[in-house]
Amino acid sequence: MCRRFIFAAAAAAWVGVGLFLAGPAVGAEAPSVAAVSQQVDAALAAKQQAAGLQAAPICDDDTFLRRAWIDLAGRTPPFLAARDFLADSSQNKRQKLVETLLASDEFAEHWGSVLTIMLTERRPVRVDTHDGRVLRDYLSEALRKNRSYREIARELLAGKGLSESSGPANFLLRYDVQPNQLVGAVGKQFLGVSLQCAECHNHPFEKWSQDDFRGMQAFFIRTKRLDDNNAADYLRAVVDIKRGELEIDDPKAKPKEGEEPPKLKIEPRLLGGVEFTATSTRRDALADWVTSEQNSYFSRNMANRVWGRVFSRGLVEPLDSLGAEKPGPHADVLEPLAAGLAAAGHDLKWLLRTIVLTQTYQRAAASESADPQAASQVALLARFPARSLSVDELYQSIVQATGHSGVDEAAEAEYSEQEQDQVAYADRPVEFLGERAVTVQRSLVLLNSPYVQEAAHYGSRVTLAAQGRRDAQAQLDFTFLAALARQPTADESAKLLPLLEAGKGGQGLEDLWWLLMNSAEFSSNH
Repeated sequence: MCRRFIFAAAAAAWVGVGLFLAGPAVGAEAPSVAAVSQQVDAALAAKQQAAGLQAAPICDDDTFLRRAWIDLAGRTPPFLAARDFLADSSQNKRQKLVETLLASDEFAEHWGSVLTIMLTERRPVRVDTHDGRVLRDYLSEALRKNRSYREIARELLAGKGLSESSGPANFLLRYDVQPNQLVGAVGKQFLGVSLQCAECHNHPFEKWSQDDFRGMQAFFIRTKRLDDNNAADYLRAVVDIKRGELEIDDPKAKPKEGEEPPKLKIEPRLLGGVEFTATSTRRDALADWVTSEQNSYFSRNMANRVWGRVFSRGLVEPLDSLGAEKPGPHADVLEPLAAGLAAAGHDLKWLLRTIVLTQTYQRAAASESADPQAASQVALLARFPARSLSVDELYQSIVQATGHSGVDEAAEAEYSEQEQDQVAYADRPVEFLGERAVTVQRSLVLLNSPYVQEAAHYGSRVTLAAQGRRDAQAQLDFTFLAALARQPTADESAKLLPLLEAGKGGQGLEDLWWLLMNSAEFSSNH
């Protein structure tokens, strides 16, 4: 602990520790959610009509309930929430549900993880290079306070600090605090443009040149990583130094034989040839420019990425092709969302609220039948493109439905310090359910996993505690609502009631829980 304190103090004394204060997250006159949602729907409807496609009907309440919970909270709804929502007869209950979810801790936790994956292309776990959990917690807390994404992005780009406590430091450490990697991250994650291809040569398909890349690289040349290799967990820090320049071999010089070519100093330069003026530190200036109200790439990128998360595909694909001459058929649909996000002060809750309340989001999901128009309907969003749950969403849904986390917290509290370190590294969802979503491996894990079998046992106990042993139909209704957020159909009841009756007590319920958790319906956000 003493060494850690000395290391932290040394890092802070060298460059100073920057503190960023939160300002208001929402603009004074945020645009109407309904107006922007209708604008998006109208633009897509026109494309569907031109293609001769009939849009799918609006989904039923139980489908919307489960879809919204998974997309906004990262898990299926709890039994009581599902029961109350389906019993609610008010006309605006979907809007009320969205507001409840956006205000919840589950939303902040889930979207803290989602943003971590967006920004780092890694799940929020601790690895040797950085601690994604610290970044996730920082982002979750920012969402909990409804901070502007512009402020968050600025802190990520200009931040510094220790790996054990600083979210922004861990963002930079994810890219090894290397200028070339960070330029690629700025382009892809914050602007939606591909700068990495311009590192060695001018971009073959976009307007970015090698000079653009080098000018951006110079903004990070004074940002360094400090390592305390003597610390048990390889403590790291991100700091800025006062001097340092990016230098390359002068391509115009002709050095004498045996001599090193003279160097050419590269000055910081923003994209589009905007020169850097030394009125602030280099990274502060870059962060100000990236998040500027005049930089439309910033708003368009975030709107496109959030849409892509919800619909499994961005309005512009690939996600880092916003600078392309032909950005795809739905680029115009992106504009009202991007403009609205900027006008709303880069409030991510405003953006998600607007997307989830579109008719496009509320359409029935694509059918698995051999409909020849299905692919076209999904491409033009005439149907909702359902996706498989991520491993984190699947794990949280099992925990939500059955109450079984697979972790003995009482036993872990008695672990030794070394065992506690191992627990800190543990990645429970992957440990229990595997890493891949749509593979035979995932199916085999669900079929054979001891964790899923234990969860089925826990689920049966929950059902018995809630409904008793006598009424099989009540048990069936409860289990379906807890697992799938809906009631069983008449056909399902006819087929599954004999299973419960033949199970003699809890065994039939365990079989039912295991069956539902292995269903395609449980594993998707249909």
